[in-house]
Amino acid sequence: MVPGVVLPENRPHQGPRSASTRVRDVASSGAVNVALSELSWIALVAYVAMSVFAALVQGTLGFGFAIISVPALALLDPRLAPVPQLVVQLPLTWYIYWRERGDLDRSGVLWTTIGGIPGTVIGVWLLSIASAAALDALNGVIVLAGVVVLLLGLRLTRTPTSELLAGTFSGISSTVSAMGGPPIALLYQGAKGPTVRATLSMIFFIAVVLSIIGRLFTDDGISRLDLELTALGLLPVALGLWASRFLTGRVEGRPMRIGILALSAASALGLLWRAAVA
Repeated sequence: MVPGVVLPENRPHQGPRSASTRVRDVASSGAVNVALSELSWIALVAYVAMSVFAALVQGTLGFGFAIISVPALALLDPRLAPVPQLVVQLPLTWYIYWRERGDLDRSGVLWTTIGGIPGTVIGVWLLSIASAAALDALNGVIVLAGVVVLLLGLRLTRTPTSELLAGTFSGISSTVSAMGGPPIALLYQGAKGPTVRATLSMIFFIAVVLSIIGRLFTDDGISRLDLELTALGLLPVALGLWASRFLTGRVEGRPMRIGILALSAASALGLLWRAAVA
């Protein structure tokens, strides 16, 4: 068994614990498992539909999968997010990168990846100390900040320093909430569609790998339900990616992006409200 993969029901955060304690927990983790069958059919239908739509958006714009799906699904049922969205982004981002690989910005990938390493470490630390309500609030703030920045169309000059900082913030938000897109998307506002899709997809792919590794060494780890939801989401994600082929080049963004950001903002406000009343 891989250290850190936890099969029991999700536990409240209890602060940092020793490695030996986590190993004992994993060794005794056959007791209670949350299975896919325990979720309501409404939750499962919403999960599948949201996976299709979010993959369609990411395949078209190069980002948006988690910022759309995580807040809405977390409001419907906290067990639906964010880990399944994190894991399913591995094949999602690799496919988009491969489709657009001729337009990759290699320098951007290098510096954001270097920045993503300390970002992942900080994200793991936050997961070890934060309560569920605090994580709801943090996720809501991350999404709202990204929405505001992207909606205003602010642009940053791409330099090694700005790419390093964007990678750090992306690593933090990717590990905590699977939503590492806004800091990187800000850097590539105004770039050509193929460059955005290829570069962001490779950056996200590497960030997701780092975030998954980091999560394996947190108390919550990756549960059986997370893996089952990931498996359930693979076909809907593939369907959304297939459909995106018909929009790539036609929808380069503003009308669709504004609608996406409005939906994301509403979901983020819902998370902040839930955190406030918890």
